[in-house]
Amino acid sequence: MSSQQTSTPSPDQTPEGTQSETHWAEDTDFQWRAATELLIALGVPRSTARLTSDLRTSIAHLEEVDAHLPRDGKPLPEADRLTRNNAVDDVARAILPLAHATLERIRAEELRTEVVGVDYAAVCAAVAQLEATYRAGWWRSAEREGADFFLREVEALDRLNVPPVRANWRDAGKIVGILRKMPNSTLRRVAPTTNPMALRFMVLFALQSGYRDGLFDNTISIPRLIHTKTSEYRSTYRTSSAA
Repeated sequence: MSSQQTSTPSPDQTPEGTQSETHWAEDTDFQWRAATELLIALGVPRSTARLTSDLRTSIAHLEEVDAHLPRDGKPLPEADRLTRNNAVDDVARAILPLAHATLERIRAEELRTEVVGVDYAAVCAAVAQLEATYRAGWWRSAEREGADFFLREVEALDRLNVPPVRANWRDAGKIVGILRKMPNSTLRRVAPTTNPMALRFMVLFALQSGYRDGLFDNTISIPRLIHTKTSEYRSTYRTSSAA
């Protein structure tokens, strides 16, 4: 008689009892961590790349502050203005260094942002304009007129969109070279393979499929949403001003 015992898997070890991992596209924590790891893989200094944590926190705080600001068209109370300005400062301290470092590495790696329908030079100009507006500081005391002017600048981000170009084998290779510097645990979660050649084919197929199907025709879509909201905002402002 054999002394070997047959063990029965516990419920959490069986397929029925195993909880499936949340898909990465629905896991916000994973997305922010992966973004940090991708920036490091791109060559952004670790100290700068880790500002993504501050950016996440500061954006959430700014949204919370903005949600509680009065919408009655009257001048902001000084306490609310100071709270808003401090929240904007926190976002700027994270997003500006991240943007500059990322753009520098994209240039150094010779990545073509045009394969996803984004003009690299226009992105650089937009970041420079955003920083200039922030440094100017006029928005700290601005009311509705200042906000309206700022949002017009944001609308101009539409120029970041350009007709996409078809990705080639070289584009895919450069992207894969960066992806393979990320932790394997992260890469395995978003890609079915980590094999360099297979991964290169997969990236090329995804880019060319996106090009063929028009997925990159309007990559920067947020400004268009802002444009709609801004138009509504201006209409409200003009009405309240006339009153």
